Amino acid sequence: MRGRRRLASLAVLAALGTGACAAGELNVVEPAAGPNGPGGSADALVGPATTATTLASTTTTVPATTTTVPPTTTTTEPPPPSTEPPPPPPPPEEDRSVEERSLAFVNQKRSENGSGGLSMDPDLTAAAEGWAAELVRSQELGHNPNLGDAVPDRFRTWGENVAYSSTADNIDQMWWESDGHRANILNSAYTSIGIAFVEDGSGTTWAVQVFGG
Repeated sequence: MRGRRRLASLAVLAALGTGACAAGELNVVEPAAGPNGPGGSADALVGPATTATTLASTTTTVPATTTTVPPTTTTTEPPPPSTEPPPPPPPPEEDRSVEERSLAFVNQKRSENGSGGLSMDPDLTAAAEGWAAELVRSQELGHNPNLGDAVPDRFRTWGENVAYSSTADNIDQMWWESDGHRANILNSAYTSIGIAFVEDGSGTTWAVQVFGG
């Protein structure tokens, strides 16, 4: 087996809910238009009728007084500078794990092709790690026949990429150059991913990507 490279791809869609949809199709429900806002108009204000009355006027002269109030000034102190340090920069590529580099590769390709980025999901990662360990044990490349049970119900659609190679760093490029695997990488229905790269005793790396959306 050493020196050979094998690939397999699988994409499975499962729609949940009351409406059925064709494979690969997502149901979209448009929100109902809301009611028009309430309208109204102001009423005219009418006061009581007035009666003109003529009175004899008396004039009283009051000396004017002047009161001087000194102006007041309010000074607002600026807030103290933040003492929290800025977030650390991402680690250099050589310090990232092979799974982190694989995620960066996937998200770069998705960004270049108009798909949103994927985030690592712990449940999908556990599924990928479990199946990668099984591939190492069996030394046979294939898909997880129970992947649908391993993917949480919150995901309506899921897919899987598997591969092995004597060099872990070329597996992402191998997947990218394969039509079926590339379709999984770029599928816009996916929002999350789990990735596992496991090296066996002979130095061969077995890799699994599990997608969910």
